[in-house]
Amino acid sequence: MSFLTKIFEKLSTSIKIEDKNQIVQLLLIRIFNIIGVILLTFSLVIDFINTQQLSLLILVIPFILLIVNLTLYASKVEKINSSVNLILIAFLIASIYNILRLPYNLAGIFWIFSFPVVSFSLKGKKIGNQLSVVFIVIAAGILIFQKTFSEAFVDYSYLFVIKIFGCYLIAHILFYAFEILKKIREKIHEEKVVELKKDNRIKDEFISHLSHQIRTPLNNIMVIANLLNETKFSDNQKDLMDTIIASTSTLVNVVNNIVKVTNVEFTASSSSMSTFNVAPTIKSSINILGEHNKDKVNIKLNINNDISNLRVYGDPLRLKQIFLNIIENIIDHSQNPKTTIDVSLNLMKSNEGSSDIRLISNISCDSTLPLPEEDIADKSSQFKFSNSKKDIIEEIPLCDLTIAKKILELNNGSLSIESGEGYTSFSFIISFEKPEADKAKKVSLEGGDNNLIKSAKKIKIADANLLLVEDNLINQKIVILSLKKLVKNIDVANNGKEALDKFGTSRYDLILMDIQMPVMNGILATKKIRELELSSNSQTPIIAITANALAGDKETCLAAGMNDYISKPFQVDILVQKMKKLIE
Repeated sequence: MSFLTKIFEKLSTSIKIEDKNQIVQLLLIRIFNIIGVILLTFSLVIDFINTQQLSLLILVIPFILLIVNLTLYASKVEKINSSVNLILIAFLIASIYNILRLPYNLAGIFWIFSFPVVSFSLKGKKIGNQLSVVFIVIAAGILIFQKTFSEAFVDYSYLFVIKIFGCYLIAHILFYAFEILKKIREKIHEEKVVELKKDNRIKDEFISHLSHQIRTPLNNIMVIANLLNETKFSDNQKDLMDTIIASTSTLVNVVNNIVKVTNVEFTASSSSMSTFNVAPTIKSSINILGEHNKDKVNIKLNINNDISNLRVYGDPLRLKQIFLNIIENIIDHSQNPKTTIDVSLNLMKSNEGSSDIRLISNISCDSTLPLPEEDIADKSSQFKFSNSKKDIIEEIPLCDLTIAKKILELNNGSLSIESGEGYTSFSFIISFEKPEADKAKKVSLEGGDNNLIKSAKKIKIADANLLLVEDNLINQKIVILSLKKLVKNIDVANNGKEALDKFGTSRYDLILMDIQMPVMNGILATKKIRELELSSNSQTPIIAITANALAGDKETCLAAGMNDYISKPFQVDILVQKMKKLIE
């Protein structure tokens, strides 16, 4: 069995596709094709030796069909149906001809019982059943009435015919039952998968809620402790306060580790479908990261002319998240002092009559990134980090591309990665719909160039007019206590709706935006603010200050139009650095 297993593995390793059903289908095509060629080769050699000219003329037809299929069609996904049909025709010709040579030709018995195996395996229960029944009717007619056609064939007894087709009927029923059991098993498996996904989603929601609930008071404790630590304490009080701060920092690490084990589930219901411009959407996303990491990265964007004015119907937020997730991982894990990232986007040709618009993108960098082995499609291309100390290798943080992979999975796509010495390349294909008239009514403004616009003038943080959008009174107090010595004026809005009202009547240099709020959340408020700014030549920087710290939360904030993100609990000096970077 181990020998057969190795053969199957060898046949399947060259199939470079993600769809498991297509892998199985191509594997079966190759197996039946090879078996058919081998058996026909033996038959042709024997008939050649025995000078059976008629046999040679007839059997050479299915032999040629299988050879053509093996060389031209058997490895191509788009040719699966053609390949299956060629195999069935070849087996049908060989089977019917070998029936006429029974009972002296034992190969004929094999060909009779091979047809239901091939038809059920390649065509499934419904069509396989129909083909198998049609075959047995034809075969029975040939065996019973073959004397009418020619005196050259053997005159079979009715008992022999009954035995052969009684066995065939049993085989047919067994294969039919097997297909039914296989479908039942697949259904049970799918139900289990759905149940597991539901359980995982409940777990993720619970951890997300728990993380949010812990982070907010934890942030308040950290800020208050740091503020108190600046006051005059006795040595004993100072020691106690340092212990509180150290313990709080440890608790922060514990919360972060809990969050890392979660597996974020993206659902279609959380998406924002609209008609949008592709090129500006991607440019704005990349611009955010480029501006924040000028000293670390040089991003080169190459968008095909066909896409410069392309409008599609889909979810611009998800498209942004893919690019943000991949490029952020490159920036965070690059071994170079300054990394060059090349981003290309091209339009793929769609099938005639198709309503889909397919885009292919490649993101490559001049650095080797530490990647999980399961993310590399071609293991031979993966660069191995060499180090004499195993413990150091294990401590290298790996890229986390969960967000990009899950979004692409929802769009029936996948992320392909190649890694070698001095380079890493990411490529993916994503599909959108053509913007029809009814869909075009809902036009997204996210595709505009608003994220590319700079503030009209720079300003010192001490003179800045700040808007804090936060619904929790204690959190409001904590942020104000942290920043009141640094910022000239801080206005407060209790939710996104109040923030919009204040934004319409006052000018702000910076907005600190919470995410989870009543009436209007921070994501929607940010989008509305960016829409209001489309008619102006300036943009108010927005920083998300949120207890949402699961994978994907940062990308969601940036994709919505925010300029930066900081999760609770945070260090005040880090927040101040982010503020200065945006306004000074």
